[in-house]
Amino acid sequence: MRIGGIADVVSLYNDAKEINPDIKYDVHNYIEGPQGEYGTWAIPGYGSLLLFPKASVETEDDLRMILSFYDQMMTPEIANLFYWGVEGEHYTLEDNKAVITDDQAKFDREVKPYLSLEIGEPETNGRYEGFHDYEPHAKAQELFKDNEDYLIHDLSVSLESETFSEQGDRLQEIINDATTNYILDELDEDGFNKEIEKWKEQGGDDIIKEYNESWQASN
Repeated sequence: MRIGGIADVVSLYNDAKEINPDIKYDVHNYIEGPQGEYGTWAIPGYGSLLLFPKASVETEDDLRMILSFYDQMMTPEIANLFYWGVEGEHYTLEDNKAVITDDQAKFDREVKPYLSLEIGEPETNGRYEGFHDYEPHAKAQELFKDNEDYLIHDLSVSLESETFSEQGDRLQEIINDATTNYILDELDEDGFNKEIEKWKEQGGDDIIKEYNESWQASN
């Protein structure tokens, strides 16, 4: 069993089948918590931030020209070009979904470097979704959509905490290690709760206090 991103199943399979061609994987998302309820963490809902400084974009006409470029990137034609490449050269269509050609190296070399430039997603820019002939991968895509009904949003994303900024990574390791050791049965519930108390004592309580203050200041 592996706890992680379900989309990783395709890369895990491609690596593992070289060792064992008969290996089989499956993916699952609906695991209830101790209270009998299911939930999954949501991502913040944004990717990258685009800024247009006056030092380099001096006039309103220049800004409008740049914005028109990004408007075009939200069209299906341009979105598909950036995400999938050239039809017939980098991908083909099956059931109106994109299939990368057998020349994966060509796709990785000529298209993959531009994937991060995508603005939006199929629901907003109209590009093709991918066709997945590996059944667990196709199932993972459906589970992504199913998870939207059970998202748990992190309300601290927009808040400020000086302690978190300075010590957040170190403190998170306490929770990460405790979680892993609890799953591996190297910590019982009491031991896990002691690690939470350690997190609080070493700065967690300050983070909670600062987040609450930030919340109150913004409302």
